[in-house]
Amino acid sequence: MLMINSMEPLVHLTAISDAAAPAVEFKTYETSIAIIERTGWRLQQPIPWTKQSEEGAIGFLNKPSLRDKRKLLQNNRFRILLVEAPQRTTPDYQLTLNSLTTAAKATGYITERFDFFLKNDTAGSAILEDPATGITFIAQTPQDDGYPFFALSLNHRPQESHSRGIDWECLLLVRPSSLWDSSAEPLLCRDPFPHDSPAPIPADLMVLPVVLLSWQVEHIMTEVNVIKRALMAQCKALVIREAVAVEELRRARDELFRLWQNNLSLRRRWDFAQELAGNLLVAFEVLERRYLLGSSSGTQGGYSPTLVARVLNQKAILKSVVHDIDTTASRIESQQKLVDDQSKAVIEHRDRVSLKIIAILTLVFLPATFLATIFSMTFFNWDVGLEDGGSSVSVSHWIWLYFALSVALTLVVVLVWKTVSKYEERKRKIIWAGKIV
Repeated sequence: MLMINSMEPLVHLTAISDAAAPAVEFKTYETSIAIIERTGWRLQQPIPWTKQSEEGAIGFLNKPSLRDKRKLLQNNRFRILLVEAPQRTTPDYQLTLNSLTTAAKATGYITERFDFFLKNDTAGSAILEDPATGITFIAQTPQDDGYPFFALSLNHRPQESHSRGIDWECLLLVRPSSLWDSSAEPLLCRDPFPHDSPAPIPADLMVLPVVLLSWQVEHIMTEVNVIKRALMAQCKALVIREAVAVEELRRARDELFRLWQNNLSLRRRWDFAQELAGNLLVAFEVLERRYLLGSSSGTQGGYSPTLVARVLNQKAILKSVVHDIDTTASRIESQQKLVDDQSKAVIEHRDRVSLKIIAILTLVFLPATFLATIFSMTFFNWDVGLEDGGSSVSVSHWIWLYFALSVALTLVVVLVWKTVSKYEERKRKIIWAGKIV
């Protein structure tokens, strides 16, 4: 079994810190059904990994399988290679990953389909069946959403010299490096190792993708609750406060957009988890059929009821979680509308205040401006009689024309305004009546 562990930097609300990991680390682990049975069907926690260099990791892939009866490593072995990377991947990490995948393809640990998943960032899962080499189960989460990432290739490989012997090899990429130690490994070691399949079906390593499915579902639920709490706090801030500054509304809009992006990413994660659960059930059926093929024993029951029940339970949880995800999306849209309405109200209020100030200033200066305009017209002559020492004022007899034209023009403007207003009101009523019908 081969496992690689790495992860993208997280920008979401529930981030996994990995700042202390300066470089890629390689670990190997080998066990067997006989060893797990001897320890009471439980995996030791923490799992006793053996640290390796990059050359040692590639050597672990290339070296022949050594079977040791004294160490209970003769049949039904699980071989693991764990590669832990820091949050921020580097070109050196990509080179290391390319070297590992090249060695893994050469030894049959991964298929071309899985290599295609890795190179093209394809999210999804599949089960590949080959009558000659066995079964391969692959899965890869979306890796462009800032949430924890894993890519899994799990091989069921029949032993050449043992018709009933099965070896399991796994390649697992996870980012960040702390994900395995803090989340996946505790889930793997928490419960007894599933071994309730009827003979001749042996215990196998399909518990690993089931554990990763459980982790993914739990992570989705946690992140949905985080978004819901953030929405509740945002809603209280917007509704309780009577006056909100435009800058605060802009920040609220940005926060809602971020929550919307996170919720959309969680919906993609839900789609992946739903597909993974369905393909796991298909894989169980395929394994059951291969184990029982040619068996003459009267086997009652099917593949491990424990693993089947776990997957069905996760499918039931996903069915309820998708309602929360869709409801959260609607709530985000509602709050975005509320923020937009409040932004418009604040801007309109600010405009009304500005217009009111302008109107007050206009009223203050209008009388003086009007008088200054009237007295500056040529209808008045203030210099009459100055030469004779008098002080009289001469007024033109055409001054009536000014008042007549002013009143007439004012009436025309008012009439046009009234006509246009009535036309717009009649047009609005027609449009509104058409919508009601």
